[in-house]
Amino acid sequence: MSTAAVLPGWAEELRDRYLAGEASLFLVHGNTRDLYPWIGEDGETSYLGLRAFLEQFLSRSKDIVLTYNLSEGVRFAEPRMRPRFKAAVNARRALRGQGEIGSIPHSPGEVLPLIEGLVTDPGQRAAVVVDYVEMIVPMGDISFMGDTDKANLVAMQRWASDPSLTGSDNLVILIAENLADVHRRLSSSSQLATLQIPLPEVGEREAFLGRVERTERDAEMEDAALARVTAGL
Repeated sequence: MSTAAVLPGWAEELRDRYLAGEASLFLVHGNTRDLYPWIGEDGETSYLGLRAFLEQFLSRSKDIVLTYNLSEGVRFAEPRMRPRFKAAVNARRALRGQGEIGSIPHSPGEVLPLIEGLVTDPGQRAAVVVDYVEMIVPMGDISFMGDTDKANLVAMQRWASDPSLTGSDNLVILIAENLADVHRRLSSSSQLATLQIPLPEVGEREAFLGRVERTERDAEMEDAALARVTAGL
């Protein structure tokens, strides 16, 4: 990943830990439903949701950037990445004597093996973001889990320990707001790095307020004062 962009502290930490070879699989939790500042090539700052931020961040150095969640299925940061993904997946499937995929499936049981084939391929430069991961591997007693949930959990545990992932130029980021909602067999893996996004500090809140368009309403207090009283938001 390039180090040129000015990033929020948590994103810098993720980049540095990845580049240092500490992990290729991260579980990001905490303040994951906020807006984060992104400085574009034109020098202008925009505020993006986490998925859009990560797509911008990861597309600087990865040929394929995809996001997946149970509701929306697989999405790509750029349209050109879809055929690259299918070509990479089908090449791996051909080596195993399997047929090519047509449309990209939606269910975790079908998608996770495709993702695994991509991120364990040393010839790829890919980044995968799995959002709402607690819906795929929820916390619960193993004895009460269905076969589908167990299979999803085993798949992600396998990613965490697969040297083909750690030895590649690929990256997987799992997202959950509450760490406790993710099954402990995954979240406690020694090969998975957890990273918490904190609530914005007063300076970050003031910077955001300074960019809010308020032409149609009068502010009842200055930005600095409002930034101070919105601690914890």
